[in-house]
Amino acid sequence: MPVMEATELTPLEWLAVGIVAREAGKHRDDVEVGNGQEVDLMLRVQGRLDVRPGGMSQRHQKPSPEKLLACILAALSSDASSEALSDLPAYLRRLAAENGGILPAPEEGYVAMATGLVKALSPSTEIPRRGSTKGNFRVGRIDTARLPQAAASEIKRNTRSIRLED
Repeated sequence: MPVMEATELTPLEWLAVGIVAREAGKHRDDVEVGNGQEVDLMLRVQGRLDVRPGGMSQRHQKPSPEKLLACILAALSSDASSEALSDLPAYLRRLAAENGGILPAPEEGYVAMATGLVKALSPSTEIPRRGSTKGNFRVGRIDTARLPQAAASEIKRNTRSIRLED
């Protein structure tokens, strides 16, 4: 009986590997920087996986600040003098300089008006979302040096190569 079969992982098995990989990502900063670092590791992942149903969620797409400000300036240009609009950048820089490098909080009425404007210009679309996945796994290292030679050879012969980048 073969120790390891040369089959593709099932979607459930890939999902389990993904959850283990997310945990592994937490250790990225502990790894020494360098190219071509050799890794020869065999793991056993065993446990339970909960896959929740997906659903729908709302996605709001706000206009970019630059586009929003450009539209406001265009609307104001017909009512305000071009001189006042050309002085606006210098005025805002001066306000920021007087307030330690950041713009001061505007009056509450303007904040509410700006919030309403951004909300009105942020279309909402319903998009499908995946259900959550949660796993409770035991992850153990398999020492291939301690396996019988025939078993280790069979494992190496039946291992598939994939290239992953993060």
